[in-house]
Amino acid sequence: MALRISQRGRTLSAGADPSEVLLTADGTTHKLRCVAPVSSAALSHDGTIAATGDRGGLLTLWDTATGARGVQCVAASAVLAIAFSPDARAVASGRSDGATVWAVADGARLYDVDAAHVNSAAFTADALLLGCGDLSGGGGGGGVLVCDASTGAARHHLRCPTAVVQVLVAGPTIVASDSRKRTTLFDAATGECIDRGGADGDPDDDDAVATET
Repeated sequence: MALRISQRGRTLSAGADPSEVLLTADGTTHKLRCVAPVSSAALSHDGTIAATGDRGGLLTLWDTATGARGVQCVAASAVLAIAFSPDARAVASGRSDGATVWAVADGARLYDVDAAHVNSAAFTADALLLGCGDLSGGGGGGGVLVCDASTGAARHHLRCPTAVVQVLVAGPTIVASDSRKRTTLFDAATGECIDRGGADGDPDDDDAVATET
């Protein structure tokens, strides 16, 4: 897995073994050894906690100062996406049939979200964003599922023509990148589509819409 994530002087990169991630902090490199091949990784916003997810469905938290293994959470299947809440009190793991939000302190399961092919995840101050390969579950295209960060209740379905492979937040804007390398921008507060970018010379696609839940 190609991997390089940096935050607050901490860096995660792929190790020589598929089940290993290298954590570099303050000039020291720690080997984070996972049970199965690594499928996803993330750093908390303050850089103090690393998370790895593997193909066996295990989400593991690590202390970035020491490389020590911390809380472990057992997901239903391979961990495809990981995101920390801004305050690092919660961490989300995405999988092929949904997502789970866990308490960082003790690994308690806070709530589950039903979604198809969660390839990416991100938090805002009050929302969880899930980049999905199949937003409706019926093969109708991908998009971003916007949920309440405290409860997991769905707020908006932000539809895109094809599978969303990355979702992130840039100020008041949700940025969704799909499998055809197109970027769609949505207003984070209302879910309205702001801009749709074409890819590979394609004209802009008019299929990106927001629907209320």
